[in-house]
Amino acid sequence: MENSQKQLELLKLGEKISNKSFNSSKEKLICHPEALPAFEAWSAVKKHDLKHDAIPDQIKDFYVRTANKVAVVTEEQSSTTNKQARQTLYFLNGFDTIQQIIHLDISKLPMTLISSPNPEAILQHSWFEVAKLMFLPLERRLGWVSYRDVINQLMPPLLINQFFGKDRITVEMLLQLSGMDKRAYERMRACYRKDHPQVNEE
Repeated sequence: MENSQKQLELLKLGEKISNKSFNSSKEKLICHPEALPAFEAWSAVKKHDLKHDAIPDQIKDFYVRTANKVAVVTEEQSSTTNKQARQTLYFLNGFDTIQQIIHLDISKLPMTLISSPNPEAILQHSWFEVAKLMFLPLERRLGWVSYRDVINQLMPPLLINQFFGKDRITVEMLLQLSGMDKRAYERMRACYRKDHPQVNEE
């Protein structure tokens, strides 16, 4: 990374309406279509199946109450309304929080409800969730290899440059981020390419 890069600022997602808590009995939580490519890319890298049943209830509850707020927007009003139907909330960010709670019975997830979402901001915030994976434990064997490929092949080039100060993540940058040596990377890369033949050669 270059120290000369100017300070990163993300665009405002939209106008804040209120703070709220997610109620799974009355609401359903779905990824916003504008954020879906980033969420799918995020999921491709962050592969692990948490054993939610093993987590004590008091820890689950505290985690949810203290989680960073997830920005959400409501569905468009339809011409036919069904009072019995659950309202749809579309999340724009907070992918790690969403992954933790999506299989749990949650009624206290803190959220920020916004209106008039900015499509450019959604793109920026959702892909920043992918950039932030460098701070998290990645999938044990091939996480760092898939991280680089997902960013270089799927993230909009303008955002790669904005987040990393380069047009793409090089092998050298990845080795610095991951702490692995070149030989270990090459072994992981070879394994990854067997399962992903569409991956470009170096």
